[in-house]
Amino acid sequence: MGIDKLTPHDPRVRYLTAPARGKTYGYLLADPADAPIDTILLLHGFPDLSFGWRYQIPHLVSLGYRVVAPDAVGYASTDAAQELEAYTTASPADDIAGLAQRVVSPGAAVIVGGHDMGGETCWQVAARHPQLVKAVFSVCTPVLEVGDTHTPLEDLIAAGKWTHFGYQLQLIGPAALNWAAGAAQKDKAVRIRMPALFIAAAAEDGAVPPSLAEGMGKIVLDLTSGLVQAGHWALWQAPAAINETLEGWLNSVAQKT
Repeated sequence: MGIDKLTPHDPRVRYLTAPARGKTYGYLLADPADAPIDTILLLHGFPDLSFGWRYQIPHLVSLGYRVVAPDAVGYASTDAAQELEAYTTASPADDIAGLAQRVVSPGAAVIVGGHDMGGETCWQVAARHPQLVKAVFSVCTPVLEVGDTHTPLEDLIAAGKWTHFGYQLQLIGPAALNWAAGAAQKDKAVRIRMPALFIAAAAEDGAVPPSLAEGMGKIVLDLTSGLVQAGHWALWQAPAAINETLEGWLNSVAQKT
């Protein structure tokens, strides 16, 4: 039997919009048959859409969760902001916190999950808005410690590392200043204390190697780690394993909260 997945125009989900910090966000909404156990926000990566979670949304709903999967700034029907500040690591996290208050209820805590750059955002939401996050999980993207030095991308590529990002060299300009502003917003002393799950891809992940997760436990204090046989696009390369890992962890979270 194949894994249940959403199809385009699937009647089990609605595509809605809501304002968040001056932007209009588009998002998928899926409700369980009965009162939801909790609400889970799913954040997609690059290049992807909310539909990238098509294998996970039906399973999470079947477990009794309400699922909200927004499209990131500049994707699908979500506004594309013009100002550079909207593309720091902090800004989308603040947007998601605002969106959660709109689509759930003010002050309600949610579970936040992400993949790829959505994983970076979900960790930022947990760090910046801990009162709004009951638990957090990320597929392929670990929390990275803030270093004392910055290695330019061109130096990394020249050393044979991260060569798949070589196309970005042509984009170097004001973005470098934007990186500096974003990095300055990261607090080295931040610790993530709510239940957290990191799922690494055991196969070749050219974008985010699992080795980057080493030392993650120093930042994420209640960490569960999972491993699936997949590459970077684990959400659809190994959907059954991802769903099984999420289900087990969510059951443990329910016992803690």
